[in-house]
Amino acid sequence: MTPELEGWSQRTGNVKRIIIGDVEYESVIWANGVRSMTGEQVMEAFGKDDSLAQDLKGMYGIVPERLAACHTGALDLLNDALFALPVEKLQQDWNMPGRPVYRYVMDQADPWQSSHRAHHAVDLLLLFGGFDISFDSATDKVGHDMRVKWIAYVNGSTPWSPSKTYAFGPHGKCGEIDETELASRRRKRHMDFLRTYEPVKLSATVRGLAAGRISLLN
Repeated sequence: MTPELEGWSQRTGNVKRIIIGDVEYESVIWANGVRSMTGEQVMEAFGKDDSLAQDLKGMYGIVPERLAACHTGALDLLNDALFALPVEKLQQDWNMPGRPVYRYVMDQADPWQSSHRAHHAVDLLLLFGGFDISFDSATDKVGHDMRVKWIAYVNGSTPWSPSKTYAFGPHGKCGEIDETELASRRRKRHMDFLRTYEPVKLSATVRGLAAGRISLLN
């Protein structure tokens, strides 16, 4: 590694504050690909079947005899490892006196097909308000609240308390939530376990589940 890149992951530059969050079902972009896998293929992604791999599979309900559970668990793992946990890590690494981090969770479902849940990029759909969603008053309300919060943030105001997480949805309800409610919305126990998992092995498992299986047609 060249000298100018050393310690890059801990650098914050001149950033004074950040706003960051995730949606409830980020891993939908792998849904079609993962659901085409057999139970044996899902199991193979976990590599050598040591005690840690067994614990990881147990945590996410990876059971080869139950294909639906394998697929759901694999998608949950991708969601946590690639989106939810990095958001949590960044919040903790960057949050210090005089440099607030404003975290949010987007849990308002797709207004056109709510069974798709709060999927990847639905926060962008609501933030920019480029579509007429007046037919869904709850989602319309969430979109309006997002725009109010973002406008306040970019103008230097405090959108919500940095000691709290702000929840957009579900069911049109928005507001600050505490750690207990956050843990009920995101797999906190699972992410705590992922923190203890060997990074190289976790990366290999993620690659085994995700590589070549992403699709925007989910």
